[in-house]
Amino acid sequence: MKTLANKTTELAKDAESKMTYADLVKVCVNQPPKDGFTAEEMRSRFRLIDVCDKATDTLDFEDADCSKVKELVDAMKWAVIHKDLITFCEDVKAL
Repeated sequence: MKTLANKTTELAKDAESKMTYADLVKVCVNQPPKDGFTAEEMRSRFRLIDVCDKATDTLDFEDADCSKVKELVDAMKWAVIHKDLITFCEDVKAL
């Protein structure tokens, strides 16, 4: 089991709230692979969504799920530049 603090960033989620690490993981999870989703890929990503949906102060990933998070975050191409995204990527990489 690997634990990631569910930090709040300065990135706007909506007009009234900021994005958390759980929100950022979901952004990465929902980024489609170049060739689309296989059923197995969807299953592995839904496990990550479940962790994010249950998260309060921490995100608790099983080892295999942690590897998947690292893979998705590493492959993510962000549409904005922000220091909190760099910190998020570094925190995930350090898991």
